[in-house]
Amino acid sequence: AQTCPGNSLAELCHLLRKVVKTAPHTLGMVLLRRLISLRTVMTTAVDFAALMKGGDTIETKDKAEFEITLAGEAHELEVVWDYLLKQHLSDLAEPLIVLLEDRIREGHEIYRTAERGNATYDPNCFRGRIYERDAYRTGRGMNVVLDCLLDVVEMHSKQGPGLTATRIESWLLSRVPVLVRLGLYALHLNKGIPGSDKVKLVQNRKLVHPEIHGATHEAW
Repeated sequence: AQTCPGNSLAELCHLLRKVVKTAPHTLGMVLLRRLISLRTVMTTAVDFAALMKGGDTIETKDKAEFEITLAGEAHELEVVWDYLLKQHLSDLAEPLIVLLEDRIREGHEIYRTAERGNATYDPNCFRGRIYERDAYRTGRGMNVVLDCLLDVVEMHSKQGPGLTATRIESWLLSRVPVLVRLGLYALHLNKGIPGSDKVKLVQNRKLVHPEIHGATHEAW
């Protein structure tokens, strides 16, 4: 997959169903990792000719508009996830969390570098409650990544006590808005951390009245 031309990556999605069905833990994870690599698609390009005439710096009005998508087809990935990968969540939870968390961090870094995000907001965190999926199923890449990570978080709480306190705290300290909100949600779902410890954790991280966009839904 690493040597495939960029315009052929979407076609690999059609192989994902068969690969995940026969080898979910090995080739399935390798192909999934490649197909959810991030791409930036320009929706409004920079007018370089006008920029060259206007001076040495790029003004806000000169900046390109873009959206972050996935290398593979988001719809096909959703189908594979819903009908195949969900069957293996208990076995693949840890590598999936690492992979999906990395993609969210990468997406936030792209937005932050482009001055479209910071520690309190980015386009990925504009949801009501973070776990509301159906209202935000745009078919676009980062929503697919977020929904998949939500599935893994919720599976941990249904089949066990929930995510570890260490991972939850790392998300609360991440300065990535979506991960902070996911950390608060995972803390709420967790059945192994005493309620008093949950309150202390939220208070110590100054998240009772969080500055992160939308996080009040999870904090309360």
